[in-house]
Amino acid sequence: MEFAPYGDLHELLFLFDQAHSSGNKDITPLPLSILLQWMCDITSGVKDMHMFSLKHRDIKPKNILVFERLKVKLGDFGLAKYHTQQAATTTVNESVSTLESVSGTSGAGSVSGEYNSNYSSTMGSSVNSERTDQESSGFTSSSGGLTSGTTDDYTTNTQTSSCTFGSTSSATKTAIAGTRGYLAPENTQTTASDIFSLGITFVHMINHKYNPMRGWADQARLAKDKLSSYEPWAEVDEDVRERLCDVIEQMLDLNPKNRPSAEVLYDSLCDLSSDCDIPRSVKATVERNIKSLLSKR
Repeated sequence: MEFAPYGDLHELLFLFDQAHSSGNKDITPLPLSILLQWMCDITSGVKDMHMFSLKHRDIKPKNILVFERLKVKLGDFGLAKYHTQQAATTTVNESVSTLESVSGTSGAGSVSGEYNSNYSSTMGSSVNSERTDQESSGFTSSSGGLTSGTTDDYTTNTQTSSCTFGSTSSATKTAIAGTRGYLAPENTQTTASDIFSLGITFVHMINHKYNPMRGWADQARLAKDKLSSYEPWAEVDEDVRERLCDVIEQMLDLNPKNRPSAEVLYDSLCDLSSDCDIPRSVKATVERNIKSLLSKR
């Protein structure tokens, strides 16, 4: 088994954010060019999985391992499952019909309502819970991208748990696996659901932090604002940052049919990454900072 000396991406993002918040001048912010390269590498792993009809079902920074020379790899395939075309068709139909019945509209741009969840832990005990998570302002992820003025409302399960949930409509209850806050809103998981989870992961990478209880829409908006105004990332061309925003918007589309495939996404990210030169000195500084942060944990 390969050893990842720098641990997982979730911890590194937390340590960099903590250093920045405490005013540590010795630790420079993670360059956007490095984050772009990581996004491309992670997507490469997802692309290879989907090529063999496998869906990961638990993509998140904790399952991304960081190696020397700033290499990242997707890990933890404990929830991975074969994907079938029949499941994909079911997902699209159930997702759109559920969104329509809950929101009372004919499109997938707005979601509001209540989901009932039955959580079953790996220890065999179960907890019944009911939650309504409404964001009065957020993003519409229809074909037009992310815009303000919609609601974000879905319930997901906790890490390494299986969850059965359904909307207040007559939609069939379906088993969902994954981590709360990173799951796609549709009732059946497909490879397109991995793309949504990957989009949330990219939001986490940009913001350096992510609160699953807050809802993804508001935090996606914060990531968009940071890409446009964060001074340390000004060395990356504005056009590249805008295109990255567009890519993430497509990944977070509520309708899984509108999300890009992993192959298309990989090509788009590689194009963006190729427009960013990463000097060796920058890579050396980032790796030195990582070692320094990990040594002080």
